[in-house]
Amino acid sequence: MSMEGLYQTYQPLLFSLAYRMLGSVMDSEDIVQEAFITFNQLPNSEQIENKKAYLCKIVTNHCLDLI
Repeated sequence: MSMEGLYQTYQPLLFSLAYRMLGSVMDSEDIVQEAFITFNQLPNSEQIENKKAYLCKIVTNHCLDLI
């Protein structure tokens, strides 16, 4: 799946996760963008089987870093 497809599919879920953790729309949007940038920079992102879980974990970790 392309990055655009991943974004369209998982952005609402990832935003919801970040918003529940942070309570800020702007911070949540930033975290989701950072998560996709991080994912895109991985050398083996095509080999990741469960992209949804991996992206959720990236978002969670970025939120915890911000808190």
